[in-house]
Amino acid sequence: MAKMAASMVESGEDAFRKIFKFYKRRNPPPDFSNVIDFSRGVPSDQVVPAILDPDGVSDGEAARVGLLPVRDWRAFGLQGYPGFMFICNPFLRGSKPFWVRQCLKVYPQKPNTCNLDMHMSPSDTEDIWDKSVLSLTSSPSGKTRAKTLLEKLRWVTLGYHYNWDTKTYSASHYTPFPVDLHTLAFQITSACGFPGFNAEAGILNYYRSDSSLGIHVDESELDHSPPLLSFRFGTEKVFIIYRKYYQLHQLLFSFPIVLGIPLSSFWEAPADRTPRLLCTCTVGT
Repeated sequence: MAKMAASMVESGEDAFRKIFKFYKRRNPPPDFSNVIDFSRGVPSDQVVPAILDPDGVSDGEAARVGLLPVRDWRAFGLQGYPGFMFICNPFLRGSKPFWVRQCLKVYPQKPNTCNLDMHMSPSDTEDIWDKSVLSLTSSPSGKTRAKTLLEKLRWVTLGYHYNWDTKTYSASHYTPFPVDLHTLAFQITSACGFPGFNAEAGILNYYRSDSSLGIHVDESELDHSPPLLSFRFGTEKVFIIYRKYYQLHQLLFSFPIVLGIPLSSFWEAPADRTPRLLCTCTVGT
C-alpha cells in the first residue's frame, strides 16, 4: 500500500482517479493503513492544529444549536491546504438526532427541491417521511417490497437551488433557507474566523451502503472567499483531497464532523468516497 501511495503522488490527476477506485472497491476491501485518522488527534508532519476563536461564539449561542463550547472543539488542518479545517464532532451529546431528523423529515419538504421532482409531481413528493415511515417500520422481514420515497431520495437543495444540468445557481430559483441551519452555520464559521457568514445555498446528499460521491470540483459559487461547510452524519468514510503539485491525502472521517474549505484557497476541491454514510449537508454563500 505504501508503494501504491507513493506512485500515486507522482502521477497527479490520473493517480487521483486510481486511488478513488482503490477505496471504492469491495472485493477485496481496500487497505486503510495509510489513511489519516483525525479521531486520534495526534499532530504530525501532515496534520496540524487549527486555530479557533473561542470568543467568537458564547457558550449559550453554541448550546442553542446543539454545539459544545468552542474551547472544547478539536480542530485540525493539513499541510499544503490553506483554509482546510476539520472539526471532530463539535455537537453536544443528544443533539445529533435533531439534525439527522431535520435532514430526513423537514428539509426534503416543499418548497425545497429534490431528485424525485424530476420524474414525479410536487404533490407526490410532498411529505416524503410520512409516506415512507410506515412501510419502513412495518415491512415483514424476508419479503421484498417496493422502495419508499425516502429510500429513493438522493439529494435535496436549499436556498438558491443548484441546477445539476447547468451546474449553476440562479437568482430566479430561490426559496427561503432554513433558519436553524443558517444559525448553525453562522456559529461554526464565527468560531473559525469567518464572522457574519450568511448561508444562502445548501445541498443535502443521501447515501446508501453501495453509493459514493464522485470526483468533482466545487466551482459553481460566485464568491469564492467565504468557506464551504460540510456536515456529515453516519459511519466512517474516506475523503480524498487533491491540490495540484501537492500530495494526495486520504482522510478517515468519524461522524459527525464539520469541514470548512474556502474555495479561494484552492480550486482542486475535494472528491468524496462515501461508504456506509447516511447523509451530508454542504452549505455555502
